Amino acid sequence: MHADRGSSEIDSCRAALRRWESEQGRERTLDVRWLMTASGPPQEYVRLTEADQQIVDCRPVPAGERSAVAPLILMPQLVNCHTHLEFSGLRTPLHPRDSFSGWIGSVLKHRGSEDRVASAEILAGLAECERNGLQCVGEILTDTDPAAYPQSDTLTKVLFQEAIGLTSERMEQQFRMVEQRVRQIRGMQRDDLHAAVSPHAPYTVHPQLLQQLADLCVREQLPVAMHLAETRAELQLLEQGTGELAEMLQRMGLFSGQTFPGGRELCSLLEVIAAAPRSLVIHGNYLSSRELDYLQQNPQMSVVYCPRTHAWFRHTEYPLQQMLSQGIRVVIGTDSRASTPDLNLLLELAEVLRRYAWLKIETAVGMVTNSAAAAIGPAMAVSQLWTGEVASGILLKAASDSDLRELFARREFEVLARLQAGVIRSEGMFGSGYEGPFRGSSCQSTEATEERK
Repeated sequence: MHADRGSSEIDSCRAALRRWESEQGRERTLDVRWLMTASGPPQEYVRLTEADQQIVDCRPVPAGERSAVAPLILMPQLVNCHTHLEFSGLRTPLHPRDSFSGWIGSVLKHRGSEDRVASAEILAGLAECERNGLQCVGEILTDTDPAAYPQSDTLTKVLFQEAIGLTSERMEQQFRMVEQRVRQIRGMQRDDLHAAVSPHAPYTVHPQLLQQLADLCVREQLPVAMHLAETRAELQLLEQGTGELAEMLQRMGLFSGQTFPGGRELCSLLEVIAAAPRSLVIHGNYLSSRELDYLQQNPQMSVVYCPRTHAWFRHTEYPLQQMLSQGIRVVIGTDSRASTPDLNLLLELAEVLRRYAWLKIETAVGMVTNSAAAAIGPAMAVSQLWTGEVASGILLKAASDSDLRELFARREFEVLARLQAGVIRSEGMFGSGYEGPFRGSSCQSTEATEERK
């Protein structure tokens, strides 16, 4: 009986989308069970009217017609502010999860494996982003040539060129490399590719190199992203010059008491990257009240929260409520498959809604749509599906009659298609196994079985 109902519901969704397609070229309507945006609470039983790629009307479906509405959810396209696509070939997160320096060792081992092809992993990651309704992704670029990122009219890539350097020779080489990469990306003149900079983290970037990169971002008006307050080990290295990260650097021959003398404050790093036009604080799991106050005073700065990565490492409770209450822009990222089971930003949204009952749905939606777009750069814009805006979004099928929050928390939804300027786009949404129009892939089973907190 349950299977029959599911089949009937998917058929009704397909019929609604085919009807929309058949009316192309004239004013047409689409009825949805839920409309989710960042501008207000989710709206139930909504009729959208489109003409010439724009939404011209948005109103409730008449009560007498609601029983015929397909279980469709329409929401804006997504922006993932932080990932590392070079690890997209991993099937499960890396171990050990209880030792950050040990986990870094596993990352370096995977990166150096002989049978690994980074460009292939990146292509797999991009395909996954497309399938899950992303409009824009903030990608940490390492050694891969930017030209390896294929051109797309649906997915914008903001390439944050990573820099790592603690020795004088390495610092000089890395700074010149970042300059060259910025010139290369800009010289490609592609609308779907934007240059940005990422000094990796306090334990891999010398203060002098960090300042040089921040100055470059100011001169060239580039966004910057840096992993900060990610672990207690990072804070111990900065404050005391000791701990597991100090020991890791000693084993690598990279530790210097002059670089890590202790007594360094995280606020001093925030002050350096705050000079950039857009600054992303990646993770921010252990930001202090002083550092939160600084972020509050600098609206060009945003914090990128990666919920399932945070859970994977069993960090203490994330200070989300404190950040939002202070008006700090918090956005959501997936991080990489080295610490999360997939790159599905909708599942990160579901995790946040499951964990934080106090969080308004529209606030959470903003963290993966318009707020995320504002964080990553002024060139980004996400249609919020208002009257007068472009008819672009993603279409999901609700797999149950649950309350919308419960439906997301229980992952009872399927991605069906992308609505791109009024056109239904399903190609590439379901991978090589796609066999027909709007065959959704369930979001219920992608979480690693090791972690359900």
